[in-house]
Amino acid sequence: MRRVGLNVRFVCCALATLALAGCPADVAEKVQDAQQQVAAGNAFQEQMGQLRVLGQAYHRHIDATSNGPANWQELKQSGANDPALQALEAAGCVVTWGKTFRDAPNGTSEFVVAYLPTTLESGGAVLVLDGAVLNLTADELKQKLAAQQQPAP
Repeated sequence: MRRVGLNVRFVCCALATLALAGCPADVAEKVQDAQQQVAAGNAFQEQMGQLRVLGQAYHRHIDATSNGPANWQELKQSGANDPALQALEAAGCVVTWGKTFRDAPNGTSEFVVAYLPTTLESGGAVLVLDGAVLNLTADELKQKLAAQQQPAP
C-alpha cells in the first residue's frame, strides 16, 4: 500500500459527481476504484499512527528502565495502555523485543522494531528504533532485517 494524497479525494469526488449526472458505467468503476484507494490510504495512515504510538511507548520504557520491553505485557505494565497498541497486538504485529539503542550497531534508523505480518510480503509501514515510521517495500524490509542479524563491522 502506498500513501494516497488529497488529489485522489478530489478525483473521487469529481468522478462521483459525474456518475450522479448520468455518465457511463465505466465512470462508476473509476469512482469505486478511487474510493478503494482512499480507504487503503486511510488504513495505511492509521497503521503508521499506531506504529508511532508503539515507538513512543517503546522509547518511554527504555528511558524508564534502560532496557527495551520484553513483550506486550511488560510494555503495558510500564503504563502503555493505548488502543493503538491493543490494535497492533491483536493484528499480530511483529516486534523485536528487548532491544535498546546500543543493540543497533548500524544505526537506529536501520534497526527494525516492528511491522505488521503482511508487510513482509507486500511492503508497508515499518517502525525503526529511532522512532520513525517508514514506508518500505517487502525487499527493503527483508534487507534491513538481514542486516541487523549480521554482526557489526
